[in-house]
Amino acid sequence: MHPSKLRRQITGESHYAAGREAGGRLDKYLGHYLKEAPASFLYKMLRKKNITLNGKKAAGSELLKEGDELRLFLSDETIVKFGGTLSQANGFSKVSDKTSFFWNQPVPEILVENEHVLILNKPVGVLSQKARKEDVTLTEWIRNYLQESGSPSSFEQTVFQAGVCNRLDRNTSGIILAGKTLYGLQTLSRMLAERSIHKYYLALVVGTITASKKIEGYLYKKEQHNTVEIYDSFREGASLIQTEYEPLAASKDGSHTLLKVNLITGKSHQIRAHLASIGHPIVGDGKYGYRKTNEYFRRYGLTSQFLHAWELAFPVLAECPDLAEMKDLAGKVIQATLPPVFEQILKKQNIPPEAFAKHKEL
Repeated sequence: MHPSKLRRQITGESHYAAGREAGGRLDKYLGHYLKEAPASFLYKMLRKKNITLNGKKAAGSELLKEGDELRLFLSDETIVKFGGTLSQANGFSKVSDKTSFFWNQPVPEILVENEHVLILNKPVGVLSQKARKEDVTLTEWIRNYLQESGSPSSFEQTVFQAGVCNRLDRNTSGIILAGKTLYGLQTLSRMLAERSIHKYYLALVVGTITASKKIEGYLYKKEQHNTVEIYDSFREGASLIQTEYEPLAASKDGSHTLLKVNLITGKSHQIRAHLASIGHPIVGDGKYGYRKTNEYFRRYGLTSQFLHAWELAFPVLAECPDLAEMKDLAGKVIQATLPPVFEQILKKQNIPPEAFAKHKEL
């Protein structure tokens, strides 16, 4: 693939149909955007899948619906030659000060931003990494946000692209760290690997837990099923995991406990599977939880596991010289607000916000 095409694919060269385009033909929309391009060129690009509709080959006669994704794998030179504008192609048509046509998902909350990093509160349902080639993820949102806000970022560079430093499951909400610059990305990634940044989660689990504990096990990933199994002793292909938790509050009837969880090792599905393995699955967890419990909490609007990447604690500068150019983060504790449905459930369980409002290291 031509380098410019690859770059545009990575940066999310996409358009999403808005109300005014809905009902119109795809080829008419393309002709309006690339107004100098002959129809033969547009149809050729459609046949060769250099222009796709919702990630698939299109003929041009399709009627656009609101939210349809049109992706162009064309060079900057080609777009300019045929009358398109790079600001429109890269920056998208702005809907509001928060998002653009390309983003039809819940908008992340910006918790902290400086010259080098973005720290976000990811909503439930948003991907932090691609599961399929056509997925639009938090990375695309970040790059589009940086460009629309005029931030000096990786859009001006050819060897680095802004991106996330940690990952959360689609249905886990909470704190995501992202690097706007190479320094920011490398520094945060190194600190996460060295565990000098402390991360804490909130999880509502089934049953009563009265004491803090550090648990260990061996996690075996079943690739074909995208699930994991936890074992008490080592088995071939399994990884040692360590999870620490502290009970913050229990429901009035003792049926559920709100935990603060410290992920000591960071493996896929670790918190969910590890807690389930000791008889305390997370409420709402469709893979490792209890079906009847999940059905009960759906009445409150819960569509995901009650797991939230809640708190981040940075070391002081003396302990981490890497933060020399980001002194504003040294010693800082950041908390991400819970999704409204989580707050509603805790209220129904008679667990007050005071139970988890104050920072307390495990």
